[in-house]
Amino acid sequence: MNSGYDESIWKEVYREFSSERYFQGTVFRNKKIINEFVKFVKPEDGPILDVGAYRGYNSFTLNLMGYCVNAIDVLTVINEHSIALHYTKRNIPFRSYKVGQGQRIPADAESYAGALVVEVLEHLQVNPMYLFFELERVLLPGGYVILTTPNQVRLRGRIKVLFGHSMNDDCSSFFKKFDSHKYFDDTGYHWKLYTLHEVKKLAVAAGLQVVSAKYQWMPVASQGSFVELMIRNIERTIGIGIPSCRDWLVFIIRKKKSYYTGN
Repeated sequence: MNSGYDESIWKEVYREFSSERYFQGTVFRNKKIINEFVKFVKPEDGPILDVGAYRGYNSFTLNLMGYCVNAIDVLTVINEHSIALHYTKRNIPFRSYKVGQGQRIPADAESYAGALVVEVLEHLQVNPMYLFFELERVLLPGGYVILTTPNQVRLRGRIKVLFGHSMNDDCSSFFKKFDSHKYFDDTGYHWKLYTLHEVKKLAVAAGLQVVSAKYQWMPVASQGSFVELMIRNIERTIGIGIPSCRDWLVFIIRKKKSYYTGN
C-alpha cells in the first residue's frame, strides 16, 4: 500500500507552488487528502480523475507519485494561462466540464479507478445529482471517490444563524464582484453548504456506496486574524465532544462491484 508523500515529492510540489497564496493556505489540507486517497487507490489500479482540479496541486502531486491523472474544471479555469501551464508541464490532460443537465465528464464509462472531488460540491449551481451520476458512470466497479466539502452545521455556521445571518457566503458578493460589463465570475462562490447526512443521501441515490463519512478539522496554515484563529481554537475544543461542530466533511465513496465480481 502506498504510504503517501515522501520528502522528495513534497519538495518538488513546494518548489512549483510555494509562491501562490492559495497553496500556502491549503497545503496541509491537500497533504491530508492525498494521504487518505492513496490508502484506497494505487497507481497500478488505473487512471484517476481530479474533479474541480483548479490550480492543480493534487493533480501535480499524484502525478509525481506515479498516478495517471486526468483533471477537469470549468472553462474559465481552463482558459487561465498561468493555471494551464502547471498541467502542461507534467503532461496532465486538463479538460473542461461544468456540472449540469446533459453535461458529461469527458470520459467513457468505467474509465477511472478513483476520483478526487475536493471542495467542489458547495460551488455547484445546479442539482448535485448530475455530478454523482456522472461519477458513478465513469468509475470502474470498485473504484473510490474521496469527496470533501465544508460542513454546513459547523460551529461558525450555527453562531451565524443564532444572530440572524446565513450559513452561506455573504450575498454582497453578488454585486461586489461584477465587473464594468456586468459579468460575474461565480465559480468561487459557495452556493450551498451540505450536512453529512445530505451528502450520504446524494451518493446512495446515485447507486454509490458510502464507505465512511466523517466530521474532521480543516487543516490550514496559521493565517488569519487573531479573532479568526481564536474562533478556530474554540471550534476545535467544542468539536472534541460534539463532532458535528467541526468544519469539514470527508467521505470515502465507492462504486459497487458487479454481481459477477462481488460486492
